Amino acid sequence: MKIKIINQINYFLTRDIESFSSIMVIAIGLTIIMVFGLASPDFIHDAAHDVRHAMTFPCH
Repeated sequence: MKIKIINQINYFLTRDIESFSSIMVIAIGLTIIMVFGLASPDFIHDAAHDVRHAMTFPCH
């Protein structure tokens, strides 16, 4: 009986974590799209340029 109850609790916890993770991934993705979609081209270029330098990737 205890194992059945524990299995049911684990099922509900796992389902909720998967739902929460899915919602957060969608929210973060939409946020990134909105931030870069509304940003000026110079801002996007400068951000990409800084990331390349931070990763020691040659860009010039």
